[in-house]
Amino acid sequence: MKIETGKRELELNNSSEVFKNLNLDERSVYSVMVSCSRGNPEHKAILFTGFNSGQYCRVYNNTYDAPIKMMEIYSMKIIEQLTTM
Repeated sequence: MKIETGKRELELNNSSEVFKNLNLDERSVYSVMVSCSRGNPEHKAILFTGFNSGQYCRVYNNTYDAPIKMMEIYSMKIIEQLTTM
């Protein structure tokens, strides 16, 4: 997954790296910009973070599609944290 942190872009291979580099909290909800594949344009979505291990981390977009596992997203940029549970 590619992530944008400030002015740099990182390629991350596991959920622990994503949590660390984006300063994510477990069991939280974020507004994000995501791209599902290389040619897919960025669009707004909601990220729910379950656990640092990647379990229960899902991206919900504004379609009727099923949620996508966080690590299956091509690229992601955090807009803001909405809430912590």
